[in-house]
Amino acid sequence: MNTTHNLTSNATLCPRESSITEVVYPILYSLIFVISFMLNSLTIWIFFKIKRTHSFIFYLKNLVGADMLMTLTFPLKILSESDLAPWELTWFVCRFSAVVFYINMYASLMFLSLISLARCLKIVKPFGNYKLHDIMCARIFSAGVWLFMLTLGIPNMILTNKMATASNVKHCISLKSSLGVKWHKAVIYICTGIFFVGLLVLIVCYALISKEIHKSNKKFKSSANKNCKTNQNIASVVAVFFFCFVPYHLCRISFTTSQTDSKINCTAKNILYHGKEITLFLAACNGCLDPIIYFFLCKSFRELLLKKLNVKIKIAGTQISHNNTRSQVHP
Repeated sequence: MNTTHNLTSNATLCPRESSITEVVYPILYSLIFVISFMLNSLTIWIFFKIKRTHSFIFYLKNLVGADMLMTLTFPLKILSESDLAPWELTWFVCRFSAVVFYINMYASLMFLSLISLARCLKIVKPFGNYKLHDIMCARIFSAGVWLFMLTLGIPNMILTNKMATASNVKHCISLKSSLGVKWHKAVIYICTGIFFVGLLVLIVCYALISKEIHKSNKKFKSSANKNCKTNQNIASVVAVFFFCFVPYHLCRISFTTSQTDSKINCTAKNILYHGKEITLFLAACNGCLDPIIYFFLCKSFRELLLKKLNVKIKIAGTQISHNNTRSQVHP
C-alpha cells in the first residue's frame, strides 16, 4: 500500500506541461489516425478479396487486424489528452483503451516476427516442410499470440480498480492497486522481452536471407536483380521494426522505473514521460507503415491493389497490368 500511496503523491506533485500534452500529442495522433485508418481499411478490403489460404497471408491478415484495432484506440487517446472530453473518458482510456492499444501493438510485433521467420524459411530452405508454413499451425500460432497478449492485458484492466477522480486520472499508474502496480511492471518486462526476441529473430532472418541471396548471385548472375529486390523487401520489415519499436523500448523501462521510484524528482519524471510519449508515437506509426510492407512482401496484395487502382507498373522485372492480373496468385 505504501508503494501505491507514493505513486499517488508523486503524481500530484508532478504536473505535466499542458501545452504539449493537450495540443501537440493530440495533433500528431490525429494525423496518424487518419492515415492509418485509411490505409488499413484499404488493406482489409484487399485482403478480403484474396481467397487463397496460405500461412503467410494468414499472418498478414492477423497483422492488419491488430493494426486496425490499435488505430481505433487513437480517437479516445486524442479526446482524453486534449481535455475535450469529461475526465471519465480518461479513466476509460487508462483502464481499457490503453491496454487494448498495447495488446495490439505487441501482437503486431509478434506477427512481424512470424512473417519474417516464414519468409526466411521460404527463401533459405524453399523445399523444406516446416510447420510454420502449414495453415493449421499458422492458425494455432496466431491464436497463441492473441491468447498470450490477452492473458497479459486483461489483469491490467481488472487491477486498475482504485477510485478515479478528475486529478488522479491524469496519471494512470495512480489508479492501480498495489498488486496492479506489480503486475504492470512485470508486464512491461515481459513485453520488453518479447521485443528483444522479435528483434533477434528479425536480425537473424535478415542475415540468413542476405547470405542466401549472396550465394545465389554468385551462382546465377541473371537473378541478381530479383535477389536484390527480395533483399530490399525484407530490409523494409527490419527498417519499420527499428523505426517504430527500438526507440520506445529504450525509453520504456526507465519511464516505468520513474513511476514507482519516489526518489526521482519531477523534472526527471517529466523528461522521461515526454521521451516515452514521443517514442510511443513512433511505435503507433507502425499502423501506417505496415501496409507498405504488405505491398512489397505480398505479391497477391500488390497485384490485386494495382488491379483495383488500374495501375500499370514494372516491379522486380515483371510488368503488372490491370488487364493481366489475377486475384488468385501465390504470395
